[in-house]
Amino acid sequence: MKTRNKATATSHVIRACFLGIMLIVVPGIARAHGIVASTGEAVGLEIPAISHSDMEFVSRHHSAIIALAERQTETDERLRRLLNYAQIQYAYCLWGLVPGSISNEESAFNPCSHAYLAATWALLQHLETKPAAQASAAMIRQSIEADRTANPLLVMCQNSAETFHTGSFIVPVKPSVAGGWLSILVLAGALGMAGIRRLMARSWNGPLTP
Repeated sequence: MKTRNKATATSHVIRACFLGIMLIVVPGIARAHGIVASTGEAVGLEIPAISHSDMEFVSRHHSAIIALAERQTETDERLRRLLNYAQIQYAYCLWGLVPGSISNEESAFNPCSHAYLAATWALLQHLETKPAAQASAAMIRQSIEADRTANPLLVMCQNSAETFHTGSFIVPVKPSVAGGWLSILVLAGALGMAGIRRLMARSWNGPLTP
């Protein structure tokens, strides 16, 4: 528990330090530079694509889904991989704080938003198969389905057909072309958070494979 609390506190410090830089630098970077390809080959578990409209619905429940997964005391490899990927990809995507990262398909942060929300949706579906999480997961799904019913138009975008893999991460900003040392610091913050998430996951559940 002490290890978990220490890692959580450290993650909050890093997030706070780089949030200020991000708010100044990232919008310009995102407009000036497009998507950077995933950092690795298609390895690991496949994560199905998520539509543009479903991203918005799932994003409203992202924190609840991640928290539910983290509370599970009995896990399996699929749950750990999906949770690990969703958390690391969320950090790469600067925690969803970049304006337009979900709504604007032209944003450099839209592909990585697809990635972490597709993983979050897949994680929720897997949690529904777990007796300890089933009731809570079903309630979250019902809320998402209610949002869908209220907004039935299915919206697709250029990234809606993309599938993802737990061994390949989508990086929205490339330091070599992203505008100098400030943008490198922004990416370093995301990488630092990603490393902490991986260490936390390992300390809770043992070693992870992609």
